[in-house]
Amino acid sequence: MMKNSKVPLAKDSSKKLIQLKKIKEICEIVTDYTAAGSFADIAKNVKYISDETKGFAQLIRTTDIKNNFSKSNKFIYVDKHAYDYLWRVNLNKEGLILPNVGNCGEIYYVSPGIFPSKYNVLGPNSIFVRSETVDNRFLFHLFQTNKFQKQLSKITTKTGHSKFNKTNFKELVIPLPCIDVQHELVGKLDKFEKITKDLISELTEELNARRKQYLYYLNRYFDEQTDNLVKLDDIGNLKRGKRFVHADAVECGVPCIHYGELYTYYGIHAKAVKSHIREDLRNNMRYAHKGDVIIVGAGENNQDIGVGVSWEGNEDVAVHDACYTLTHNQNSRYISYYLRTHMYHEQIKRYISSGKICSISAEGIGKSLIPIPSLKKQDEIVSVLDKLEVLSKSLLERISEEINARRMQFEYYRNRVLDF
Repeated sequence: MMKNSKVPLAKDSSKKLIQLKKIKEICEIVTDYTAAGSFADIAKNVKYISDETKGFAQLIRTTDIKNNFSKSNKFIYVDKHAYDYLWRVNLNKEGLILPNVGNCGEIYYVSPGIFPSKYNVLGPNSIFVRSETVDNRFLFHLFQTNKFQKQLSKITTKTGHSKFNKTNFKELVIPLPCIDVQHELVGKLDKFEKITKDLISELTEELNARRKQYLYYLNRYFDEQTDNLVKLDDIGNLKRGKRFVHADAVECGVPCIHYGELYTYYGIHAKAVKSHIREDLRNNMRYAHKGDVIIVGAGENNQDIGVGVSWEGNEDVAVHDACYTLTHNQNSRYISYYLRTHMYHEQIKRYISSGKICSISAEGIGKSLIPIPSLKKQDEIVSVLDKLEVLSKSLLERISEEINARRMQFEYYRNRVLDF
């Protein structure tokens, strides 16, 4: 196993070769988007363009890098004038990009070859760092170590969006071995990083395959139920919840379910809640009772819309106004499983209003057809699907744990290798 491999530590080389340097002493370039001028001046000279054919250069954001430049429909471009105006952050050489407003601590190594466009310029809320004398891949690895991240955290303001400024960043002190040692360590770390990424890629493929396998069997069970198709409206009453906001949240109070939690936190069924709201709101809320199904009516994409959770807790739960409560006399888990099928989502997509936040009305949900066999048959289907869910969940958890273990293993060795 890799964990038993011997890793040569940098400090074993020769501590005499290690120098402590401020970032400003070794990085000739530490700059950002705002270095071009005042906000008013930037606004005059830089106009964002969504049409690639009308733009000259792509505006590079960390979200683009995170997505591996896969969401081309969301790319932003600038014209030639803006590109020249923002010459300080033209990304025509290798270097590092560090978000300094939000997501502070993330480090990205970039070189011209990774970008989809020929000409590229760094967007706002990040800094570009480059050294002409130090191996930039060495800095990339060093900046991700626990020791450096602790230094960075000390200059980062935590109120509101986390942020730090490039002036303070330049003053941070880092250990610097000679260039030959830098290259040697980069070679080892890059090799180990590639092995780790390949392993994680294989595990991620396995994770996705297990998810698809689960959905295949889930859909298959309902595809076989072709008799007695009934509108959801006809099997119960859909009732919209009532609004509460983030400021209403408390540690202990009225149990509640927020619409975003339905597709990020809850599964098929639940007995306990994640969140609570203020006690003085109790009489103003609308509630789901044991056996009801809570259905989400809003989300960031169409796939999130319409999923539900069978509420099985003994205590009534306040429901957000971007959700609907279905009160019925069927097997609630049977309905909850159905709300995750292809058959159901193909029906409701025509009723979804798209936008920054997608939404669907109770009427749209109510028009969808659901196969309603006997309660005995519903119980049988739920029994099989419950077992499938437990098995699938166990497999997914084990694979996810293995992915995290590989990441932690690499981080551990990187910290050891760069522990000067």
